[in-house]
Amino acid sequence: MNSGDQNIEQIKLRIKTDIYSLIERGFYSEALNTLSEYNKAVIDDPDSFVLEGIIYYSMKEQEKALAAIQNGLRRYPFHKELRFNLAFLFEERGYIEQAAYFYYLALLTDTDNEWSNNVNERIKNLSQKIGENYSDLVTSWQQQFPKISVIIPAYNQKVYLKQTIDSLLEQSYPNVEVIVADDCSTDGTDQMMSEYSENSKIVYKRNEVNLGPGNNGSHAFYHYADGKYVLIINHDDYLIDPHYFFKAILLMEENPDLSMVSANVKRLEVQTGNLTNVENIIMEPTINGENYFLKYETRDYPHLYILSTIFKRENATRMDCHTEKTKCRDLFIILKLMLTGDVGFINDYVGVYRVHPGSISFSLPPEFDYPTINELEKLRDVAYEKLSSKEKLNGWLEDRVYRYLRWRLQMLVSQDDYTGIQNIIVLSSKYYPEICNLLLQNIVHGRL
Repeated sequence: MNSGDQNIEQIKLRIKTDIYSLIERGFYSEALNTLSEYNKAVIDDPDSFVLEGIIYYSMKEQEKALAAIQNGLRRYPFHKELRFNLAFLFEERGYIEQAAYFYYLALLTDTDNEWSNNVNERIKNLSQKIGENYSDLVTSWQQQFPKISVIIPAYNQKVYLKQTIDSLLEQSYPNVEVIVADDCSTDGTDQMMSEYSENSKIVYKRNEVNLGPGNNGSHAFYHYADGKYVLIINHDDYLIDPHYFFKAILLMEENPDLSMVSANVKRLEVQTGNLTNVENIIMEPTINGENYFLKYETRDYPHLYILSTIFKRENATRMDCHTEKTKCRDLFIILKLMLTGDVGFINDYVGVYRVHPGSISFSLPPEFDYPTINELEKLRDVAYEKLSSKEKLNGWLEDRVYRYLRWRLQMLVSQDDYTGIQNIIVLSSKYYPEICNLLLQNIVHGRL
């Protein structure tokens, strides 16, 4: 935050402090007038709704207080004080069960121990009035939220894995299961995982034999995940928005035609420490899945990252996702899901993916290049049966093959892997000669 921003925040804080002072002295009309002027200058501040609710409550106008807080929650559904104040107003009106539930929701948005202890005591007191055991009540609330199974395929990345797990445990969404699928790591991952042995949200599964990249995640998905929704996150990536699961599930539950929800991510270059926004994608919250499939990775239908893509497990299993004979299964999961429903998007930055020499992108075995192309050919045939307009598939396969091989060349050129480059050229000339000519032109003119 620069000095200009700091000055603005100080001015905002001073005005809000003045409003609190007016409330304490009983000058409610003046407080409302000051708040009205503040709202004209400051467009996006959830504290405005909190202050409005407090003013009306102090004036003993509970209906207006309740309306102010509820209006605030429509715009800022994860704001701690708005949730807390709604719970307080419900408690004041004698709506004990609603009050306890919204205190619980407020509790999910903050991990401050002193504040959490205070809210927990309120919930316990209300649970006694309801005649329910506190633990049973909390468990019943948790189960009201659809379960998310998060799969972390892990192998010899203990140094990054802990941050991945901790970022998931920081999610405010209550019904989360984190499945760590350890593919026979030899770096002490199993000892590190013992730190989570008492955490009921963590399921640690260590394979008896090494299954290899791709197969490890597939095995975990089909054998251990049972949530309505699934997120697959690599062992070296992590989330940065603690409310992302809440936002994504809310969007999916409100829009049952969605098969998945994704969001913006950041990119961390491990060797330099540079953290950058991959691209600032701004889209409508729901996008037609068929159109996204046909135009994927074009200007209006940008690339989606698996680390921020939460999807319906039922849709994925119906399409046999994560069974493809390729190391690029992320691509096929996303494309296949587009054939089963629409795409949701949240414009926030919610996660970080690391780029380092151990990333699969830099070590993709060349023997999987043709199988990947073959899987694209099979997917084209599946799409032909599912799409409403068959002629729209004209050119789709060639475009996807070109994008895949171009991406592979970019990785190989960055590593000065001339043998790998030659293999791609030979492969493309054999099966897709026109694409080969285009790739060669790109190489010659430096357009990769």
